[in-house]
Parts: sequence; C-alpha cells; structure tokens
Amino acid sequence: MAGGCLWPQRCAISDSYPRPKPMSESDITHVEDAFVAAVDRCKKVGYRMRFPLRLVKRARENWTDKPLFIRISATNWAEGPEKGSDGEWKQWGIERSKVFVGELKSLGVDLVDTSSGGNWVQQKILLKHGCQVPFAAELKAAHRDIFIGAVGLLTNH
Repeated sequence: MAGGCLWPQRCAISDSYPRPKPMSESDITHVEDAFVAAVDRCKKVGYRMRFPLRLVKRARENWTDKPLFIRISATNWAEGPEKGSDGEWKQWGIERSKVFVGELKSLGVDLVDTSSGGNWVQQKILLKHGCQVPFAAELKAAHRDIFIGAVGLLTNH
C-alpha cells in the first residue's frame, strides 16, 4: 500500500489535515484483506481475549517476583447459546471462560478470581448466597493446577 494518508476518494477532511490520496484498487483490496484476516483471527481466539491477554503478558513480564491475580467475569448472563452451531462464539460464558483461564495460566497467572455479569443490559443475575461459587468450581475442575477464587455474596446475611 502506498504511504501517506489514503481515502476512498480525494477529499479533504479539514484544512488542517493532510489531503488524502485516492486509494487504488490494490489499496482497497489490501484493506479488505486485512479486515477479513482480522475477523478470521477473532473467530479463532475470541476477540474479547486478545487485549487482556496482551496486558497480562506484559504485567507478568514486569511483575516477576510476586503472585499475579486476575479477576474475570465468568459469564455475562446473556440468554441463548454461548457458541453457535457454526462454532463461532456468540457471547461470554463459562465455556469461554475455561478457554480464557487456560490462556491466563499459560502466561503465569497465579490466581483467577471469579465474578460475573455487568456487561449485558438485559442480564438476569440469580443473586443468592455464593452465586459465583459454581463458576469458580467449573473453572477449577477444568484447570486443577491454578488457584481459583470466587467473590460476591459469600458472607452470612
């Protein structure tokens, strides 16, 4: 792709911005291909994992002599299947959290603290004593060699 500011057509965004060069057919194809490749990567690893995993990797590299704890939301409490029949992830839930914890473990996280909810406006959280504990138990069953904790509504009323 040619250098400089490219745009599908030659039009100035503002007088204080550089005048863009019109994109060639090969420039447009290059951008399309980059978007398709990004979608394919997201399908494989799950878009919502990429950024936090990068942060955890850097944190672990700089926090070498102390335990590293991470709190996750094990589910969004969204309705419908977590994974579609086509194999694509549709929402965040316990199965995706199991994958995420495996990735966290491979980066050297010492403890995953389990919470849930807060990311879907129509969520219906079943608030009761110890409501996060079943999520923590599932994560521990899937990953016996990492510490798993639970938070929220753990004290007596």
